[in-house]
Amino acid sequence: MGTINAFGSFFSPAIYVTVLSFVAYVVGMTLTVDRWHGPWSTRKRISKIILGSRIDSNNVKQLTSITKGAVRTAQVRGIDAQRLLNEFNLEEYARKNRTLTKEEKDGIHAGDPSLDFVNDTLQEYLYNDLVETIPSLAMKLQERNTALFGEYDRDKSEAEFRLSIAPPVLLLSMILMIESWLELSTPWPYVAAFGILAAVVIFHKGINKTASSRSVVITALEIGVISNIHLERLKELENDI
Repeated sequence: MGTINAFGSFFSPAIYVTVLSFVAYVVGMTLTVDRWHGPWSTRKRISKIILGSRIDSNNVKQLTSITKGAVRTAQVRGIDAQRLLNEFNLEEYARKNRTLTKEEKDGIHAGDPSLDFVNDTLQEYLYNDLVETIPSLAMKLQERNTALFGEYDRDKSEAEFRLSIAPPVLLLSMILMIESWLELSTPWPYVAAFGILAAVVIFHKGINKTASSRSVVITALEIGVISNIHLERLKELENDI
């Protein structure tokens, strides 16, 4: 192939393809890391752009049900809105994530925040916290229920494998497509097209497996096998009534 031959004096075709595959594999593995910290924040944003939040509609429904139920229970128990605001630092959270209305600001400053504002903010806070802590909740699941953790670990491993091999398959298929098209070489364009399609399918299945692994953890949370620290704190507040 033309491009590979151009580098023939430096690399053999096998080395060239191997290097490309390795680079693409590393990129794929990088984008499948669950959490990022500090200097990795830029890569976290890149990962979210390419992979999305990896929370599918079923996961969203499960998490929404859990958080709505927790907030509703607190409301039924009659926990004071100001106490919830202070306990979970909801004012700071709300200011970081959106612009407060004048009524909301006035209520907070007067020590009488709107119950709707507190409940909505608390539910959003709990929801986002659950999304971020799914990996740590999975570790709790390992201690509490090995069968469920095994299912989670299996789905997660399959997801990471598929998401990590999709980029190199796509890259090599695109290179093959370009080279074979330029050289009018058949049947390689069809092989390349099949490779591109396969990469898309593998990637999609990887996303689905990621959602499936998260669903195992969320289900364990729903049935009470494990619990989140902030949900536990909310229950403690309820018990103090």
